[in-house]
Amino acid sequence: MPQLELYERRNQYDRELPVYLSIGPFTEAKQITQPHWHEHIETIYIAGGMADIFVDEQCLHARAGDLVIANGGQIHSIYRAQDPYRQYVMIIDLGAISKELYEKNYVFSSLIRADEKIQTLINRIFAEKLQQREGWKQLCRALVTEILVYLSREYAVEAVPSGEIICRQNAMDRLKPVLVYIDNHLSEQFTLTGLAQMLYISEERFGHLFREGIGQSPLQYVKEIRLRKAAYLLKTGEYTVTEVANAVGYCDYNHFGRSFRKRFGCTPNQVRLGKVGVECVEEVNS
Repeated sequence: MPQLELYERRNQYDRELPVYLSIGPFTEAKQITQPHWHEHIETIYIAGGMADIFVDEQCLHARAGDLVIANGGQIHSIYRAQDPYRQYVMIIDLGAISKELYEKNYVFSSLIRADEKIQTLINRIFAEKLQQREGWKQLCRALVTEILVYLSREYAVEAVPSGEIICRQNAMDRLKPVLVYIDNHLSEQFTLTGLAQMLYISEERFGHLFREGIGQSPLQYVKEIRLRKAAYLLKTGEYTVTEVANAVGYCDYNHFGRSFRKRFGCTPNQVRLGKVGVECVEEVNS
């Protein structure tokens, strides 16, 4: 079965243009990207068609002309909802673009509907990327900076205190080996003691560190990741419900079914047989 590692490692960016620019999608599948997160800001501009984009616990129904933003540390994934679908993605190393904006610690709105200024700037950026004429990187950097300044003025929903950001980043740095281990060994059973020993700290300290970095307890996180991976595997239609339950660490089939239904509002078999839409398997049943 495929691995579903959530943390996405980004290689060092070009110093001239510390932004990863991508025109896609690169697949014909409904699911364009698996759930993942990274430290950098990611913007997804819908250039054509429609998409369901999940940012943490939100399902955002985006159409052509909309911009979706995943702030650093937010788990996000993309599903095509209407063809022909086209997207322009930027993953921005904010600290390398603007120290001033980086230190402000802004959190931007997740969904921006059809803003003409943003549309114009993004289309210019990707036209430059495609043409790659003299000085295109310098111009793209200036245009990305202009977008970021505009976002900070018009779409910043909060500014997280710098001390809180530093603490969270430090916690995330320490937790990365544990998170990667969890993502790659979901069929195994975890204990708080065993996970804490990976960092050579006490269970109490580990629990505090986990809440500081992730915002939930280790056991809550493990349960969430197990159910998300189960939904991903079920949607492929390649595995039985029992195989999926075992792959994500559920020994009790009935317990798995109850947990899945409580989390997504539908049964595992409904997802496997394609009897429910993507909204069912991604939105929290609050």
